Amino acid sequence: MNLEIFYAIVALVFTVCVIKMIFLAKTKRKKPSSTLLKLVSTITMTGGKTFKVYKFIADATFKQIFESLSASESLDGLCLTGEQRETFCSEHTDQLSSNGFNFFLMKKGDYFFVAGVRIDFGGLRVRVYRLELGYVWLGDNRNRLVVPQL
Repeated sequence: MNLEIFYAIVALVFTVCVIKMIFLAKTKRKKPSSTLLKLVSTITMTGGKTFKVYKFIADATFKQIFESLSASESLDGLCLTGEQRETFCSEHTDQLSSNGFNFFLMKKGDYFFVAGVRIDFGGLRVRVYRLELGYVWLGDNRNRLVVPQL
């Protein structure tokens, strides 16, 4: 291999690494504050079960958000059943965010998942995420969270 080509490749790799470091430094998010959520409302559904609706006010991951709400290490009490999610979305559409996601914690076996429900032109759109997803959700008051009252 020609020495000039070798140096050109090393310089290119170095440049890519520097650009990546600069990009990561600019996009790195601040640690979330101790207050991640703000209570929007408390809803009592048919059957007497009470739910709390929160909006995001600080950047955080799902794990940080749900752990901030749970007094114990178990998140089981924050889960909703499929029927509860469906009933809440159909009976309380006024409580759902119209320009963000509405999140519900659920459990399947030993694993926790988060259902993200979004209002679309054709109705509701649902995505399912793992609780451990490292994505940082913005605390810009668009996303909401629905959990049972503990």
